[in-house]
Amino acid sequence: MSGQAFESVRRHAWVAAVLLVAFVAGLAALLVLRFESGDVYPPYSSLRSDPLGTRALFESLNTLAPDTARRWYRSTDQVRLNPQTTLLFCGLSPDMAELRGRVGKRLMDRLASDGGRIVITLGDRAQAQKKPEQDADGEENAAEDDDTPADPQTDADEAADAEKIWDAAENLGIRIALARRSGSPPVAHLLATRPPVGLPVTVPWHGTQYFRVVDDAWRSIYALDQTDQPVILRRAWGRGELVLAADSFLLSNEALRKERVIPLLTWFLPPAQRIVFDEFHHGIARRSGIATLARKYGLEKIAGALIFIGLLFVWRQSAAFVPPSARSGPKGAAHPIAGGDSGQGLVSLMQRHIPEQQLVSVCFSTWQAGPAARHVRAERLVMARQWLERHTATRHDPVAAYGHIVQLLEQRKHL
Repeated sequence: MSGQAFESVRRHAWVAAVLLVAFVAGLAALLVLRFESGDVYPPYSSLRSDPLGTRALFESLNTLAPDTARRWYRSTDQVRLNPQTTLLFCGLSPDMAELRGRVGKRLMDRLASDGGRIVITLGDRAQAQKKPEQDADGEENAAEDDDTPADPQTDADEAADAEKIWDAAENLGIRIALARRSGSPPVAHLLATRPPVGLPVTVPWHGTQYFRVVDDAWRSIYALDQTDQPVILRRAWGRGELVLAADSFLLSNEALRKERVIPLLTWFLPPAQRIVFDEFHHGIARRSGIATLARKYGLEKIAGALIFIGLLFVWRQSAAFVPPSARSGPKGAAHPIAGGDSGQGLVSLMQRHIPEQQLVSVCFSTWQAGPAARHVRAERLVMARQWLERHTATRHDPVAAYGHIVQLLEQRKHL
């Protein structure tokens, strides 16, 4: 390969590398923009920054008091509750399927024994989506917390019993129904029976659902159109407290921008408490892996350096830094490109430095200097050398000459 051709190949390689880097950078920028907007996450997730998310509420709480709010990515029943903790389920499905079975029962038992506060705001019925993989993960994570050895049959029986004895809506004593609008403004009215101090008389309400209360332990806080259609409920649960809202709009980014109701938000999420935003019921789980541990311990630069060294190694193996010689070998043949095994290297070396007419003579001299020549009489070696000297000056087929010399040596060897 000539120097000009090598420069052309190198120039094209650099252009291809620049285009590849630009493409990867553009793709990464698009992904970052997509995740920053948050529309890849479910509605009412605290990771979502568009109108349907609750990221503004999460960041506002941490701005007012650092480390007040945090996100929870593990199984719901593993949250540590205490009187200073509020656990928020925002956008829960109307049938509360995420709190059915063993996970929901353990959570409510922990609320009753340890205290604390659980706030549940329901999502729209049309947006409710089932997440079976989340339920499976929840069961698996819950089993990992047990101190006793796991027995598959026992776990299956316990899960079946838990499904029979614990259904969130049924055991909490509520039913979900659709409200009928009478054409009045979409507001919810504060009920007159001992309302909490500081709550406004009316709040904007865009939801179409309300609760049918079965258990008398519930207290209605807000209802639609001053009727018996409660939309916000409250009750004691052992040492803890449970708050239900039939819609999640008031906690969304859109509501905080257009229809902010600070007293109600303060009552939902008391400022003096630690607020835990549950993301696991959205199907967002965080599992420890190599990338997670690398980010946790600040090893991104080391990983980047290793990737850069690997790219340099690949480049070194695929590109020749020293251009090959442009001189041609015998009969105008170009020199072969470096590479291959030791046999190919020896052949290449002979093609570069030994003319074709002298090839047999060089081979014979090399063989004669080795131990194999000791088994042949000296006069036969002289005869072979003389024959080579007579035929080297003339154009002779190297293969035929090699065969003739081998026959001479083999005949004398067996004499």
